[in-house]
Amino acid sequence: MLAVVLLVSLAGAQTLIIPVDIDGERILVNIRVNDKAARLLLDTGAGMTLVGPKFAKGTIELQRVNIEQQAGMSEASVRRLSITLGEMTFKNHVVGVLDMADVNSRTGAKIDGLLGEDILRRFRSVRISFKDKTLELER
Repeated sequence: MLAVVLLVSLAGAQTLIIPVDIDGERILVNIRVNDKAARLLLDTGAGMTLVGPKFAKGTIELQRVNIEQQAGMSEASVRRLSITLGEMTFKNHVVGVLDMADVNSRTGAKIDGLLGEDILRRFRSVRISFKDKTLELER
């Protein structure tokens, strides 16, 4: 999918508009993690963004944390990675690294991770346009 990302500036506020794929009840966002293309499930209930191990190669584990999932508890490795949404990059962002096989089997979708509330709360407002298939992030 050709991604067109807009950064709109109105009255001092900047809005990042990111195309999303809507697959039934799932909202999928194409981003970059450590400069690699990634397809993440938008998960407002996830307190921490999670990605698969291939995005963390060559990085240092900070700690291990328990992550509660529908199938039970899993242990994730915490790392500092670069997360890019459109033209905006969050360097050294703390994310969990976890094998996504269980999430993929439960959702029936091939995803590389979960885009969590830790990224979303960096914005003043988060809007999803189902009609336009966009995620609007206002700073």
